[in-house]
This record gives sequence, structure tokens and C-alpha cells, in this order.
Amino acid sequence: VPLLRQSEFVKLNQPGTGRDLLKDLDQSLLDGYGELELEFSTSPLTEAAGSIDFLMHYPHGCVEQTTSGLMPWLAIEPLRPLIPAFAKVSPEKARTVIQTGVDRLLTMQLTDGSFAYWPGSTETCDWAASYAGLGLILAQQNGASVPASSIEKLCNHLIARLRKMTFAKDVWEFDQQARALWVLALAGKPQGAYHNTLSDRLHNLSPSGRAFLALAIAHTQTKADLATARAILRSTKPIRVSDDWWMPYETDAATKLLAWATIDVDAKETSALLDRLLNERNPYGHWHNTWANGWALLAITQYARHDQAGQQPATLTLETADGPQAIRLDPANPTATRSFPLGPDLKLALANDTRAFVRLRLAAKPKIAPLKPVAKGGLSIDRFYETVNPDGTTTTLTEPTVGDLIKITLRVTLPTDGTRYLVVEDPLPAVFEAVNNDFASQRSAIAPATGQQNWSVSHTELRTERAVFFMDYVGARGTYSVSYLARCTLAGEATAPQAKVESMYDPSQVALSASRVFRIGE
Repeated sequence: VPLLRQSEFVKLNQPGTGRDLLKDLDQSLLDGYGELELEFSTSPLTEAAGSIDFLMHYPHGCVEQTTSGLMPWLAIEPLRPLIPAFAKVSPEKARTVIQTGVDRLLTMQLTDGSFAYWPGSTETCDWAASYAGLGLILAQQNGASVPASSIEKLCNHLIARLRKMTFAKDVWEFDQQARALWVLALAGKPQGAYHNTLSDRLHNLSPSGRAFLALAIAHTQTKADLATARAILRSTKPIRVSDDWWMPYETDAATKLLAWATIDVDAKETSALLDRLLNERNPYGHWHNTWANGWALLAITQYARHDQAGQQPATLTLETADGPQAIRLDPANPTATRSFPLGPDLKLALANDTRAFVRLRLAAKPKIAPLKPVAKGGLSIDRFYETVNPDGTTTTLTEPTVGDLIKITLRVTLPTDGTRYLVVEDPLPAVFEAVNNDFASQRSAIAPATGQQNWSVSHTELRTERAVFFMDYVGARGTYSVSYLARCTLAGEATAPQAKVESMYDPSQVALSASRVFRIGE
């Protein structure tokens, strides 16, 4: 059974009132096997912990996700006094993880300095280049080893792309140009002429694009440039170019907060943007997907460098099954953590004497039980098992034996056209092991019954315990299939958890197959 996680953020705004900390947690997880960790703080920036949890535990690694996954590790030192979990992370651990992220990003950099979306791909992903470059530059500033040639090639690529600015057709493309200007400024290669060009075309830039342009211009820190940057941020010119923003969640509040916290942290806009950003979180305490969380965390990290909130001492009383515990927070010890194993006698209630914040982090394996399929809005996934016979034919799998070769087929139904960045994930039971092969249906999927175009698997990862398939774009609605092989390696009883299909940029779009129990004879 996979380890499942739930996070809840509790604001204690009314001193002297009690709060049952367990009431909003998933009962099936509380009844399982695991641990509940509580993190206490007096700063509202503790609310960034939801984003940190999401990014640190996100399981996939395209060029954007790898870059976004660096953001929590780059935020450790600025947020260490505010995020209790960071107190456990040593500087050596942070450096190791950051370097690992850098090394993975470098595997996706192409010879011309651009970046592919997946390792091993040779196709440039234009919109991701400046973001991946930002990750490399920020990691280098935090002590990571980044080849100078990689930064040089990146800058040359971004400058070459700027020359095509005249041909940009929509907001998304102009925003890419503005983001590139900021990254070039950070790399020590500011492009003043292009700063002026985009300043004259503010009607082509979204609020995020204007924030990136302001950051690029303000990087010199001269009074004139800072004044120009503030004027760009405060501009109310309407957008007059096509808005082809295809991501389901915009990042305007995050990028504007990043700009104001960098340019003028004391401006009235800064605190207002922080409030807006925190209010945009979903019920799980983060900003929906890796892209939005990466920018939000980067903005909060910049704001935290100047934050003086959370300095008021607080005393909390935690009622447990073993009696009350007093928790004292003050400037010398601004955070605290407590951990409790799950069990039938678990009891946690909290009283406070001033405003405080609590982060609940539940990690548990629920009790094994049959799970039915889940379909949402027409999105569905079904899983089929077949035995591969010695002559290459297949028959429906009943009960396998050790040594059997098994074909696993995942059939996905998509309800809409133009699906972007889809992931299909199939956890294997402990008695199966994926076979790394060149099976034909991994290269191209089976055509849907409607006769519409095939989908294309952009990237495949066959791991010991799961198979994962990524589709960057599926043009037409319909039913599609992908297959892979596994070997039955052990005798015994094991559960195949639910297979999952999910939109990586809108995690609310998810469907699950049924689980299945296998009993394997010798």
C-alpha cells in the first residue's frame, strides 16, 4: 500500500479558544499506520509550508518540475526560522539535493543552450528555457557547481530568441521574452535595448510579464531604473494582444509579489499581494501545480528576507492522551514541532493565548481494502492483465505463477480535445517487476475507436515498483491505450494499488482504476 499524505493548515486567530486538530483529517488515514507531525509558528509565512510539502514530494521530473522542485531547497536558509521542517535539514543535505537537481537539469540542456522537456529528448521546449536557466543561476548562487559553458550557452540561446520578439503573437510569448530578460540580467548580461523595446509595448505584457520586465530593469539598482520598474508595476495599460494563456492557474500574484519584494518591499502593494497570494491557495494549502507553486515559493522566499512578522511570543497548550503539553514560541525559538504515532487513543486539541499557526502533516498507509475505480467528468482509466504465451499470443490473466510474463494495458478515456501534460501511473504489486523492453505499444498508442489520431508517449519511466507514461499533448478526445510488460517474480499475496491518470498542470483532473489482489503460487 503506498504511503499517503494529507496536510492541513490551522489559523488560531481567537486567543483562549480550543481547537480539535483531528476533526478535518481523513479518518481512513488516521485509522491506518503512520505518524502525525505538528508544526507551530507565529508567522503567517508558515503558510508556505503547503507549497514546500507539495514540491518536495512531487514524484515526476520534467524540466519545469525539476526546476520547481529546486525552489524549496533554495528557500531553506531564508525560511529556516519560519518553517519548522527546515530545522531538520542540514546545509550539507540541502547542497546535495540542489546539486542533484542541477545535474538533472543539465541532462535536459541541448547543445544550443535551450532545454528539452524530458531527459533524452532532442526537441527544444521554448517556454521552459528561461525557467530552467533561472533554476541553474539560483542554484549556482547557493553554491551548486554549474558549468560556465552551460550558462553561456543558455544566455546565447535566450538572446537569439529575443531577436524574434517582433514575431511574438500572444501574451504567453511576450511573457517568455520578459522572463528571459530578467534571467539574462541575473546572469550578468542585461539587454538594455530590449528593455526599452518591451517598455514601449506594455500593452503586450500580462501582469506577470510586466513584473519580469520590472525585475530585469531594476537589477542595476540605480534610482532611475528602480523608478522605471515601479512605474511598470503600477501601469494600468490594458492588454491589447491575444491572450493564449494555456495553463489552468495564473501566477500574477506570485510574480508581482516577487517583483515588489525585490524592488520596494515597503511599498503598500507588497503586503497586499502577500495577502492575495496566500488567499489563492487551494484547500490543501498550496497553489495547485508545480509551476504555480514554484513561483509562489520564490516570491515568499524573497519577501521573507525582509519579514519581521511573528516576533510576538506565544504560549500554546496542546491536550494529548497523555496530558497537556506547553509549547512556547518566541524570537529565539520561533517554531516548534511535535510528532505522534497514529493509534486508537490519539487525541490532539490546542488552546492559544495569541495568534498562532499550526501545520498538520499526516503520513499513513491505510488498511488494505478493495478500492473501486474513480472517474471524474468523463476522464477514466481501466487496467487489464494478460498472460503472454510462449508463442507471443496473450490470454486473460487469472492467477499467475512465478516466472510468468504479463502484459499490462492501461486504457484511458479523455473527455476533451487538446489535453496537455498528462501522466499515466501504474503502481505494481510487490510480486511483479516491470520489464525494461522496447514493446511496440510503448512507442505509439493504439488508435481510439473513433478513428481519431493516435496519442504519442513523450517520456516513459519503468521503475522497480511502477510504470509511468507522460503525454505532453493529446490533440483529440477519445479512448487510448498504452501497454508494457512485467514479470511475476515472487510467490505470495500482494495488492496492485489503483492506476492513475492525472493532469500535471491541473491535479484536480484525476481518475483511478480499481485495485486488484494477486495470490501467486510457487
